[in-house]
Amino acid sequence: MDKSLSRALGGSLQRSLLRHKVDSICNFCTTSTDSPSARVQALAPRDPSHDGPKLWKRLHGLFDHEVPLTDPFPGVPEPELISAPQRGPHLITTLSNGIRVISQDLGGQVSSLGLYVDAGSRDEIPQLAGATHFLEHMAFKSTTKRSHFMLSRDLEKLGATVGAAASRESLSYTAECLRKVVPGVVEAIAETVLYPRFRFADSEPMRDLIEAEIQEQKKVVEKEVKDLSADSQTKLMESLHAAAYDYRTLGLPLVAEERKLEMIRSDVLTAFMQLHFTPDRMIFSATNVEHQEIVQLVDKFFGSMEASPRQYVRPKAVYTGGEARLAGDGPVQVAIAFQGVPWKDKDLIPACILHTLLGGGGSFSAGGPGKGMYSRLYTSLLVGYPWIISATAFNHCYTDSGLFGIHCSADPERTEELLEILMKETKSMKQALNERAVRRAKKMTKSSLLMNLESRAVVCEDLGRQILTSGQYLEPDKLASMVDKVKTEDLERVIDRMLSSKPTLAIYGDHHGLPSYTEVTAGFKQGAVAA
Repeated sequence: MDKSLSRALGGSLQRSLLRHKVDSICNFCTTSTDSPSARVQALAPRDPSHDGPKLWKRLHGLFDHEVPLTDPFPGVPEPELISAPQRGPHLITTLSNGIRVISQDLGGQVSSLGLYVDAGSRDEIPQLAGATHFLEHMAFKSTTKRSHFMLSRDLEKLGATVGAAASRESLSYTAECLRKVVPGVVEAIAETVLYPRFRFADSEPMRDLIEAEIQEQKKVVEKEVKDLSADSQTKLMESLHAAAYDYRTLGLPLVAEERKLEMIRSDVLTAFMQLHFTPDRMIFSATNVEHQEIVQLVDKFFGSMEASPRQYVRPKAVYTGGEARLAGDGPVQVAIAFQGVPWKDKDLIPACILHTLLGGGGSFSAGGPGKGMYSRLYTSLLVGYPWIISATAFNHCYTDSGLFGIHCSADPERTEELLEILMKETKSMKQALNERAVRRAKKMTKSSLLMNLESRAVVCEDLGRQILTSGQYLEPDKLASMVDKVKTEDLERVIDRMLSSKPTLAIYGDHHGLPSYTEVTAGFKQGAVAA
């Protein structure tokens, strides 16, 4: 009985709603088009007492807005309009021991902090191989002042998130926290850099604890190395760097090699830090803090560091070109690269625009505005050759060198054809430099730059890395104006400069019967690919 009643009421309500909609549409259609006010009146809700049962009248207020959205809601205060926080200038201070502190107040309540050390995998020697990768995993572990548990607990109490990352040229220790707890987080960064427990193995019990912690992290690193070894693209790019720089400097492994993990001990990590963690090679960057406050904090916790008596001279990266061929299953991957530009080079901005112009993506990309569908590699390779799985340009910049090239993947049976197409596309990069494409690439480069710098964490990293690599900081507006000044002739000059260097070739998959490196090099010079 109850179900029948509710079904009947529901049907009555639906019929009333339908009748109301039909009447409104009919009134609208029969109203003269010369009378806009009449059309609006026709669409206005009618008195429900004329349209349906009393139930609809009772429910009317639950479904229809009694107050137009253009009017303030009764009893609700009007919102107050406030201006966006003002972005302050960047400020730089060099402490007495050589540490440089750079900060910018963006007006927010959450701060980003970062300590950047000018030391990476390229600075390792055979005795210290894998040290940078392992130091990344030893960050924010036990110190001489707090255990790993206590340090983690104290950071959680502060509501801070911390992390560390190793690259070919730098190590970074970063954190994000509320503005009011910055002092405690700066202290934690200083502890993990200056007072890690493994640097002070004085007593037997201490050595046992340190050894246990190192062995624990070795298991983590070993698993990470195995996971990375299963990533064919990562293996390919690592091999590309090794071939390009003759397995030296920038060609040294970015991650610790599994066979060398047993060589990593507390004395190895200590030796690396003593050699490279010197004040003159450290940058402390911060956003959303008072500059004077962060300078005082860095001086308080890092001021005890003594300047290095000898200045470290980094071995120069020498680009040689070469090849690396890796056997593997699955889709074949091919990468061709040439010597790119370093950070301080006058052609840095044109190289970045060329990278954006070439673009690329995957064959299963969703597409859409800003996703590279109109880039050269997408329209030329992914659209022209449906069997190509992905095609992307890459641009790796370093302090004294760089790698610029194209990476593609396809079905294994198309390996030789893919290599030939990739060489052809690389040699014909100038054909992509029409006025419309260059203008679009410049706009996309500026858009990417400015949108990324909306993030406080990205601004913090940008502050630190610019000072670390070039010794100066260029504001976003300055960089945008430099992009605007780039002409097509600048991109042509960059292409000629890159193609004048020896190519670096890396292939993953079945490479049986492919042209030799000598034949590939001759193909670039002669404009043809040897079969």
